[in-house]
Amino acid sequence: MRILVLSPYIYSDDYKHRKNKTGFGMMVMSIVSSLCDLENEVYVLTHSLCPERKDGSLVVIKHRLTEVLVHCQIRGISNEISNLLKSPCSFGRKLRALYYFLDRGYVKNAIKRIRPDIVHIHGVGVGTKNYVEVCQELEVPFVITAHGLNQNSREASQEDRKLEREFFRGSEKKHIPVTVVSSGSGRRLMGEYYGLGSAANIHVVTNGTDTHMMETTEDIRPKHGIPDGCKICLAVGSVCENKNQLQIVRAFSVLPRHLREKTRVLILGKTSESYQIKKEITRLGLDDVVICCGFIHHGELGNYYAGADLNILASKDEGFGLSIIEGFVYGVPSVTFS
Repeated sequence: MRILVLSPYIYSDDYKHRKNKTGFGMMVMSIVSSLCDLENEVYVLTHSLCPERKDGSLVVIKHRLTEVLVHCQIRGISNEISNLLKSPCSFGRKLRALYYFLDRGYVKNAIKRIRPDIVHIHGVGVGTKNYVEVCQELEVPFVITAHGLNQNSREASQEDRKLEREFFRGSEKKHIPVTVVSSGSGRRLMGEYYGLGSAANIHVVTNGTDTHMMETTEDIRPKHGIPDGCKICLAVGSVCENKNQLQIVRAFSVLPRHLREKTRVLILGKTSESYQIKKEITRLGLDDVVICCGFIHHGELGNYYAGADLNILASKDEGFGLSIIEGFVYGVPSVTFS
């Protein structure tokens, strides 16, 4: 089968064409790799500008500004600009929406050239509407995967929440096939906030992970100065308001002193610029026991899970909770909200 994957971006350790190093990008790339393993012919086109890459049955389509401009869609641009000017959203969001609109021409050209059997669209956001309309215009079968919901996300703007809610309601009416990564997401779509009826177009396809433990290449204790005998707790994921690592730090600060001295908390992930976790760690006097490790390449995560005693997931809202099943592979229990 010939499959075209459309996604805002992708990420893997050996292919870094964008600064976004997130679980979303990694999961999309994992799905792409699985499709290739099943002997499908897979093409990937992202909104990110990037060079072409070929790897076996996988082709990442080059995306350059010159191609966007050559194939940009002029028809309807005056109405699009007029609507954006009337919109209360931020200037940055307006620019992004305009870029996505102009990019429709290149997406359309790619679909005509590749002639996929099906298009797999990842994420529900500003660009999704353009992807869907192009597929419908060209009468190409497509499916959309929502990797998370914005209902309780503090990072999502009012416009993002409104767009997402309207999309899901419209997808039900138009019978657009949508997959979600957990049964909890499916139940929430039928709740009062999203207001879907039977949600007959929604299908649950849960995320997965490699069940084989990665080869351990480094002992994390000497790397981070952790004494023998200390328990190691991990918090894996983007360090931000929604992932709620601040609560882990504050909870750790109220533990009895003898427990704090025998435990280290390793926070793994890129820290959002607006998230003041390092200041809070210093304020609470925990610099020696709570360690922000920064972004860790996926190929190195096995070193951390192999050396950990506990995984902590304190997210305020979570589409799936990938670190839980990653920890299970290494026999590491998790603490999280119900």
